[in-house]
Amino acid sequence: MWPNSHYVYECFFHSYNLAIVEAKAFITDGNSLEFQGGGSSHGITEMVYRLHASRLKVLLSSVKSVRHERKRFIAEALRITSKHWFEKSPDGFDEMTPNDQLWAVLCDVVEALASARREQPFFHRSVYRHAQAILWAPLFHDPDGCLKGCLELVPAHKSYRIRGLDSGPCVNSAEPIINALFDKKR
Repeated sequence: MWPNSHYVYECFFHSYNLAIVEAKAFITDGNSLEFQGGGSSHGITEMVYRLHASRLKVLLSSVKSVRHERKRFIAEALRITSKHWFEKSPDGFDEMTPNDQLWAVLCDVVEALASARREQPFFHRSVYRHAQAILWAPLFHDPDGCLKGCLELVPAHKSYRIRGLDSGPCVNSAEPIINALFDKKR
């Protein structure tokens, strides 16, 4: 997957980011807040979601790669995904270890996904991705040591940084997030 796809992902990310910048400028110029770019009624929220859901997919592909290639894939995924932050990049990001960088990008992605749901309460796709990110959190915490996948724990010093991730089993953290889609109000 990776030999040629890094260029494609960079183009996707650049296009999504450019669309977000243009849409925000459109709204700032006094146009309607109901901007519906990209063929979606969710407007900017859709664009933000697509950018950050794609970042999650790239990161997930890298941490799930075969062990002997994983370091190289993670380095490339970090190079691509750390160019487009939802919030600002953490201080000293370039001096962090690759595992800490991976966690920092994951935290940013989850914040973007949670933000999409706050802005558009009926934007369900961000909820699915948010729950998915939490289920895979142990793999992002320790790509080489994670054998049990979503049932493992993430240490408290890392889990507090991700919205919705408790220090217990990750599947227990993802459950209330996904259940929000099925409450009686919906």
